[in-house]
Amino acid sequence: MQRVLQWFRKLAGDRLGVIVARGASSALTINVLSAGALFGANMVVANVLGAQSFGDYVYTIGWVNVFTLFTTLGLDTSAIRFVPIYTANAEWSHLRGLVRRSRLLVLAAGCVAGVVLGGAAWVMVGRIRETLFSTLLVGCFLLVSLSLLRLSSAQVQATKRIAQAHFPIYVLRPLMVAAAVAVLYALPAVGVSAPRALAANLVATTAALAVSMALLHRALPPQVHAARPQPETRRWFGLMVSFLLYSGFLYLMSRVDILMIGALIGTKNAGLYSVAAQVASLVVSGLNAVLAIAAPLFSELHSNNRRAELRRVVRLASAGALAVALVSTAVLILAGPWVLRLFGPEFPRAYTVLVILCGGMFAFAVMGIGSSLMNMTAHHRQAAWLAALALVLNVVLNAVLIPRYGINGAAVATASATVLSNIMVLAYVLRNLELNPTLLPVGFLIRRR
Repeated sequence: MQRVLQWFRKLAGDRLGVIVARGASSALTINVLSAGALFGANMVVANVLGAQSFGDYVYTIGWVNVFTLFTTLGLDTSAIRFVPIYTANAEWSHLRGLVRRSRLLVLAAGCVAGVVLGGAAWVMVGRIRETLFSTLLVGCFLLVSLSLLRLSSAQVQATKRIAQAHFPIYVLRPLMVAAAVAVLYALPAVGVSAPRALAANLVATTAALAVSMALLHRALPPQVHAARPQPETRRWFGLMVSFLLYSGFLYLMSRVDILMIGALIGTKNAGLYSVAAQVASLVVSGLNAVLAIAAPLFSELHSNNRRAELRRVVRLASAGALAVALVSTAVLILAGPWVLRLFGPEFPRAYTVLVILCGGMFAFAVMGIGSSLMNMTAHHRQAAWLAALALVLNVVLNAVLIPRYGINGAAVATASATVLSNIMVLAYVLRNLELNPTLLPVGFLIRRR
């Protein structure tokens, strides 16, 4: 680790190198712990509930996750953009206004979404099982708590405390879910069902929210707590819409191939493909780790016109993302059949899919910093439009290739859309931000003004 820190210092200067190195290593560590905690929690819940009840549990959580994508209103990403700016400029009243007003807005949106989900479940009474209906009703409350937790986590992340931001939601929460379900199972008089398991999830999420909010209170400067709130809702609104659309398009981009496979050639093929896609996503774990700390720095350095430092942080983040991508891609290509076999004897059939998707994810790891730069430097609308274009391109390519080439065609379609969309983002950043968000020798394409 000391050698890594020394390399970072040499590349980007002592202060920035250490900030990014420690932040990225913390995020990567949390990612590993999160994967283990989530796997363990799902394993406990699945074994306790059985296939049918676990299906109700997972189905409801799937809908909750879709709703919370929108109930955060883009304010989670807005926090990563504005908190560093307010802090750097000592705008304590605006910072307190952001924290309080965004919490109220997300709470209101979560309550509305809960009513919508509950209403949809009520309409389906008589056509769905009673246990599924009860589970969906619990999900109405879960989505409110989870929306607030995601917002709080993003606000802590914006203060550059990566471990404190991610630990409650990605490690503590699944561990508490597993523990609560195990306790229910150990009490025969109570018993475990899908609604009770989701209620345990609700309790764990609410507890994680309390921890996250306490960490946020400690992370904010003392001046914030003494300041009078002055929210700039109008200033945030345009960003909220753009960030909301951008997040929605990215989420659909990561799911549309699976949905189209299920619709066109069957859910069994969708299952094989989804496992390969999940494994291939490990290639961008380094990118996600460095962006956890680099994104707030992008916003802070850009807002204060510290161009030289911004270039160094971009280069440092690119190097970190590329290093992890190289190692993980090589490991997955070499060990892919064995990794897929862990999910069952049929899954090695998706090895070709894994290799193709790894190629697309590698391109994303190499060039994906460009999208974060756009969102953090007042080019959020253009980022949303490019994400929409990538989604449309992905849908068209999947519609053409899946009927003819099956899941391999879907992999080619998604990988191609990923590569082409990232090339478009790279061209935009080179032309308009005058930055090279990669380690590729394309700096000569920057048009100096």
